[in-house]
Amino acid sequence: MNKRLSTTSKRRLPMDNRSARCGVLISVRDLDELAQLRRLPIDVIDFKEPLAGPLAAVDPAVWQAAAAGKSRLRHSAASPGIRFSAALGEADQALECVRRVPENFEFAKAGTWKMHREDEILSLWRQIDRGLPSGVTQVGVAYADAAERGGLSASKIAKLAHRHGLRWLLVDTFSKTKQTSLDFLSDAEYQRVHETCNRHGIRWTLAGGLQRTSLARFVDAGPGSLPMPDMFAFRGAVCANDRTGRVDVGKCRQLLDTIASLPPLSRCITRGRATKSSNAVAG
Repeated sequence: MNKRLSTTSKRRLPMDNRSARCGVLISVRDLDELAQLRRLPIDVIDFKEPLAGPLAAVDPAVWQAAAAGKSRLRHSAASPGIRFSAALGEADQALECVRRVPENFEFAKAGTWKMHREDEILSLWRQIDRGLPSGVTQVGVAYADAAERGGLSASKIAKLAHRHGLRWLLVDTFSKTKQTSLDFLSDAEYQRVHETCNRHGIRWTLAGGLQRTSLARFVDAGPGSLPMPDMFAFRGAVCANDRTGRVDVGKCRQLLDTIASLPPLSRCITRGRATKSSNAVAG
């Protein structure tokens, strides 16, 4: 069986319950930041090095140490069951380190910056698939700011993810400025991404410089509002200064409180998506 389509039966992935709140991913750079956050109601902890790029990998030794700690807590009542994700970097770095991703991580992803052709991206995804442990789900990556530099749009990447058989997609930004992914995505393009994922059973995560104030676009049903993704991803919004600073637990708690106040996903998605079986999750 195709590895991408077989892992759902092995482990429960975030967002199996479609009446639940939108999921939350927080990125950390080391074990100290992990220790500060692991008891908070976070769905996915993502490991990346913000000083080296948007999805740059941390030292794989950090992955291994986190994985060992996760294994020790697996049967502990104190463990909140947070899922782990590894950012692998852009293509060259990703292919160098993919085989070091721990088998008890849930997700891994490689950037697609400067990849302007579908065959380039499909080739990268195939190589990542071959390198990952069988229980780790590959997440496709679309950069919201790639289209303006000759790359594929996020909605085209979403269609490509379906073609390849991926069940999770991340929409991020490569350039880390004050602009967010919502500044690069027109409302029409955002809707195309959402509808493509909705149609094909792909769960998707919105990242890219999001702040607490960004969530206002998803609260009201009036003009300019947007349907919620399955998960929001944050780094800079929970750091003391910017994304290169240290995680601030107080900011993280405030952000989680804001997300908890958002309406349930079942009220924010189309009937076709809401009635899909949890077998359509990722993997």
